Amino acid sequence: MGLDDGDVMDDRPSDEAILAHRLAVESDATSSQPLLSARAPLSSLLDDYKHDPIVIRKIESLISDSPFTHIYRTRGDGNCFYRAYLAGLSLWSSSCGTTSSATAALRSTGMKILGDAGFSEIVYEDFVECLVCAVKEGVEAVRDVETSNGGVCGLRLLASAVVREDPAHYAGFAGVDVGAVGAFVEREIEAFGAEADHLPIAALTKALVLLHLPTPNILTLDRTTQRSTYTPKQDRPSVTLLYRPGHYDLLV
Repeated sequence: MGLDDGDVMDDRPSDEAILAHRLAVESDATSSQPLLSARAPLSSLLDDYKHDPIVIRKIESLISDSPFTHIYRTRGDGNCFYRAYLAGLSLWSSSCGTTSSATAALRSTGMKILGDAGFSEIVYEDFVECLVCAVKEGVEAVRDVETSNGGVCGLRLLASAVVREDPAHYAGFAGVDVGAVGAFVEREIEAFGAEADHLPIAALTKALVLLHLPTPNILTLDRTTQRSTYTPKQDRPSVTLLYRPGHYDLLV
């Protein structure tokens, strides 16, 4: 059968095929990166911005004026905020001798937070154990794919639980109706690889306060003229993450 005059053959790939190809390329690019790098001097950041004097000055200020001397880099796979925090939590618990209390809190209060939000225990128990493993075994556990990704999922569920428990409060911040909060958290918080913005970070912070665990303290490094300054949290322990547009790493 021949083509009618109005028929047009289109050999171009569909939008779905183009998106799938792009995601595959990005996945290949990030899969070669370690989940968590070895500890590197903070000065190694200078190599990333050799031709950017604005950022160079900020890094030099960070080196001279902050208590941090090293950085752990995380894989840029959309999970970097959670993974950087997980690494910081593991280092904090070992250095402060709080491993027992932290694991107990995760297994008791953590599971209660998730259960109260309506999650089934069969959904979250393995993820909580991955968090416990990271706390007990240190940063090497964060480099293990199963433990690291499971811990990321555990942190995501804790953030989601806080939002699910108070949808009326978070709906405005999410920009959705109260009835759509459940779909929002599934898409923007629970989904593996979904990047963390202010809302999930604030929600996770609330859960961490209930767990008596350190909260994230975020230091921004960008090209604005505003100086990057470190302001320690005085009221409770914290894990400091370095935010560069689109990515988080851990400072120590």
